[in-house]
Amino acid sequence: MATIKDIAKLAGVSHGTASNVLNQRGNVSSAKISKVLKAAKELGYTINPQAQLLRKGFSNKVVVFIPFVLKEHYSVFYESLLQQAEKESIEVEVFYFKEKNLRSIVEKESLLKPSVAVFVGYVPKENVLSVFQQDTKIHFVDVLEDANKYGVIFFDYSLLAKELIKRFGIGNQKLLFIDYKFENGKSLSEDILNEISKHIPVEKFSIKNRQDLIRLFEQYGGFEEFNDIFAIDREILRNIQEIQSWLGRDRLENIFALDSFQLIRAKKNIFELDYKLCAKKLIDLIQTGNMGLTMLVPEGFRAKNVFTKYASTQKIRLLTINSPTTRVLKFLSGIFEH
Repeated sequence: MATIKDIAKLAGVSHGTASNVLNQRGNVSSAKISKVLKAAKELGYTINPQAQLLRKGFSNKVVVFIPFVLKEHYSVFYESLLQQAEKESIEVEVFYFKEKNLRSIVEKESLLKPSVAVFVGYVPKENVLSVFQQDTKIHFVDVLEDANKYGVIFFDYSLLAKELIKRFGIGNQKLLFIDYKFENGKSLSEDILNEISKHIPVEKFSIKNRQDLIRLFEQYGGFEEFNDIFAIDREILRNIQEIQSWLGRDRLENIFALDSFQLIRAKKNIFELDYKLCAKKLIDLIQTGNMGLTMLVPEGFRAKNVFTKYASTQKIRLLTINSPTTRVLKFLSGIFEH
């Protein structure tokens, strides 16, 4: 592996000059910078962005901010992110925030000079982002922002619009879109709503808490005016179904929601997103120091569960002692007969 000494020799400059160029410090002429970078490229020397930040006094820490109301929605992303970070020895700290507390949390964390700040499903206003040190890299996950300034990982939600159109009946009905209410920033629902509204008439209903869902039923009664209902996450869908039970009403069949990908799922009304892959992509960006846009393809709606197909019938035989675990396995075995 090439060293700074090798680069300096090939470029015809001193070791100190080469070091200053590669570590972005000191006053070096443009001609010498060009020579050093050319020599580094020829020798296959890769500049480690994390090491650069550490030398500038930044901590080797990644801070991740997730809206509290989306805590359940991003649980798979959170768990996968911590697993990936541990493998790569990256220090990650996750904060679940309420909008009114976000700025104070950011101000406190920015003093520690984190190398990377990540906002998941939410974009705060500029006066919050400007609190971070200039060299702190900022990434957004599941929200579409300026990829020229930030690192952005986003799902192609145009596929969601196409899938909903397939399920849309003929007539003048419209879609009811239910999301969480944010006042000081932008959430993932805005990007999704913008995409869907290009193709389907949409009415939006935003909630701050569970009690607001009662207001939803009061406002729209039997929901006859809507062909489909789409909730921004499975938690809203579950709450609506519970309230329907309390009110003694039949469950709505035409209600859909976003959720993380599951290998086995009984429900067919979930638009699935691979948040495990999303977490891995984020760790890759943090390691390489790359920014720009990374577009991911959603898993989408599935008509049936995912099963492995074999060319010929195979059997698995289990020898166990009688126990609660054994009884559960026996109960579940029917699921895997496919």
